[in-house]
Amino acid sequence: MIPKFKEVLLVEDLEHEIIRDALKTLNELVHEPEICDAMIEQGILEIVASLLKSPEGAVREQSALLLGNFALSAIGRSFFDYAFSNMKDLLEDDELNVRQATALIYERLSINDDGV
Repeated sequence: MIPKFKEVLLVEDLEHEIIRDALKTLNELVHEPEICDAMIEQGILEIVASLLKSPEGAVREQSALLLGNFALSAIGRSFFDYAFSNMKDLLEDDELNVRQATALIYERLSINDDGV
């Protein structure tokens, strides 16, 4: 299932709505630890980090929300080098939802494995 989503996210010049919808579905699936790990193993985190630069606000928002979910995973946090350079600009994004989703990533990254 994850490879199909990966294919969709890698298609150049795909309609923003399709990318947004794929990200929404991944956001619904990421709460299962096995699925989250599979997404990370298949490079979804890196792809989503690049989508933070999308011109479409809904794609940036859904990408940030998904990264926020990855930030809850110790494995996911170890791959965040891909995302930091794109995340910092989103703290000043024109869209409030994008800024809030990005702040959530930083909040979740600040919590260690023990939840503190």
